[in-house]
This record gives sequence, structure tokens and C-alpha cells, in this order.
Amino acid sequence: MSMLPLWNLDMLRKLALENQPEIASVRLRTQATAWKIESASLSRMPDLNFNRFFIDDNRLPSVGVGQDAWSLEAMLNIPFIA
Repeated sequence: MSMLPLWNLDMLRKLALENQPEIASVRLRTQATAWKIESASLSRMPDLNFNRFFIDDNRLPSVGVGQDAWSLEAMLNIPFIA
């Protein structure tokens, strides 16, 4: 007399879902999208930078001899999920 395996529908369904490469790929893409959303939410604050460049006296008169240059930057990150 042959014995039937002790498998049930839930166990077979679970095994089938775990062994499908397409499903694993979709799960990884979903996780990557969630990480992108998390990263975007963490980088909402604007970045402000102030730079000052010291200029020597050996510059052309049109540049403004001895005048230091400066710059101010403001950057804003806009989340884009593709």
C-alpha cells in the first residue's frame, strides 16, 4: 500500500510562491521602491552652503584685486520615484 504525502493546499501554495523567480523579482522591486520612498522622506530638508574664496593681490584689475569672492547655494531635493 502506498502512502500519500502529507501535503496540504496551503503548504503547496507557499512552496510554489517561494520558488517562482518572477515573484521574487517583484518582491525585490517592491522593497527597492520602499527604500527609495524612505530615502526621499529623509532628504526633504534643503541644503544651504556658503563659500568664501580668498583672492591674492596677483589678480587682474578687472577682477578686483584683493576682493574675496563668495557664493551662496541653496539646494532642494525633490523626491522622484520611478
